[in-house]
Amino acid sequence: MESSNTERKWLSRPVLAKRFGVTTRTVFTWEKNPPPGYPIPVDINGYKYYPEDEVLAYERMLIASRIRELA
Repeated sequence: MESSNTERKWLSRPVLAKRFGVTTRTVFTWEKNPPPGYPIPVDINGYKYYPEDEVLAYERMLIASRIRELA
C-alpha cells in the first residue's frame, strides 16, 4: 500500500522546542496552560507529539499577530 500525501506529520516536544527557540520545559508549561491557538499535543506511547499542520497554522497566527502590532 502506498503512503498518502495527506498522511499527517508529527513533531516531538524537543523538535517543537527547538523550532520556537525555547526549552522543552517551556513547551511542557505551554501544554499545561496553552496560549490561544496553541496546537493540542497527542500522547503516543507516553510521548507528546504535535500535528505539524497545526504547528504551522499557529506559527502563521503568531506572525500575523506580530505584523498587526507593528502596523
